[in-house]
Amino acid sequence: MREWGLTPPLWRELPEGDRELMLAESALVCPSCGNLRSYCSRPGLELYPQRDECFVTAARELALRRARSKNKQEPDTRGLHPLDGVSVWMAEADINPDDEFFDV
Repeated sequence: MREWGLTPPLWRELPEGDRELMLAESALVCPSCGNLRSYCSRPGLELYPQRDECFVTAARELALRRARSKNKQEPDTRGLHPLDGVSVWMAEADINPDDEFFDV
């Protein structure tokens, strides 16, 4: 349901037939690669790696590497690491200038 951007209440409001159709279509798609299972599960399928550059992703990965380097400590008494639950996204403006999380 979340793959369609639906919250549980919105999902429950859909007619049962629509929900069944959406689940059936979802079952046809491979959760790993996003292709149809009929395509990606063919024996002998030859695929070749491709490359794209995304500078937003590069900036996010750089920030994550810096955060991992800075936060090498062991998990706390609850078993949580400082990076557990942290999501990193990029913006053109520094909307949290006082956040020292990524300072190295």
